[in-house]
Amino acid sequence: MVSTTLSGMKVEGEWNDVVETSREVSKVLEENGFDEELDDWNYWRPREEEDYSRDLVDKTAQVCCTSENSLEKADKKPGEEARDGLKKVKKAIEDESPEGNEELKEGVKKFYLSADTVARKMVRNFEKFVFKNVISKTNPQFFDSEPISANIKKKNRLKDKIKGKKREEYVMEINVNDTEVKEKVMNKIDEGKNAAG
Repeated sequence: MVSTTLSGMKVEGEWNDVVETSREVSKVLEENGFDEELDDWNYWRPREEEDYSRDLVDKTAQVCCTSENSLEKADKKPGEEARDGLKKVKKAIEDESPEGNEELKEGVKKFYLSADTVARKMVRNFEKFVFKNVISKTNPQFFDSEPISANIKKKNRLKDKIKGKKREEYVMEINVNDTEVKEKVMNKIDEGKNAAG
């Protein structure tokens, strides 16, 4: 069931309901020119074959942790870059020409990026550990970007067990920050409901 909220929309139902709604949201955002900004959303949003407790927790930890720097994105090894940076610094110290100054700048930059990469990896590993083992146990899984934000949680399992429900249900809240696009998303979802009904 999809309903409108003050901040956007709310989907309540089984896993396939939140998967389908998140897919429809992606389609409308892409159709309205947000395709470049959607890489992280498309990575995070729920998929049919995924599991909330395992996959979505992992993906949430991934997107909310410290980002990669340019060295990591280029898939370069920090140790090699640090050695190369030190060589450039030594060479620049020996060379007093204007080219030596450029060599010095480049060497310091390489060394700094290497240290930054190591620090980021350590912080990221700690953040993931805390997120998976502490934060995710009591909080919904969430995503936040400029065009869209969302959170999803399992409904209270104790109540479901008391009521005899065997299928797990979820609540997902989605906010599309562009009002016009948000209306298009709701219209698309309404069309789907009418076609199915």
